[in-house]
Amino acid sequence: MFANNDLPFPVLSDIDLGYSLSLGLIVWVGAEIQKLYQEVGIELEKYHGNQAYFLPIAAKFIVGRDGLVKARRANIEFRERM
Repeated sequence: MFANNDLPFPVLSDIDLGYSLSLGLIVWVGAEIQKLYQEVGIELEKYHGNQAYFLPIAAKFIVGRDGLVKARRANIEFRERM
């Protein structure tokens, strides 16, 4: 899925979490939490397009003009800023 936001750089959208999984940035959602999500109407399987119950870990990457990662941070506590 691509959206044109007139940004001067490309944006990676990882809708099915495939790329996040390859980087080890995924948390499995257990049965108890799955039930809580279902009770409030959150359907992760519908949103991600598969039957897996995974959520991404918040991660930020600063990529230089040369395409190399200059800084990175992954943290389960998504409210903490880089």
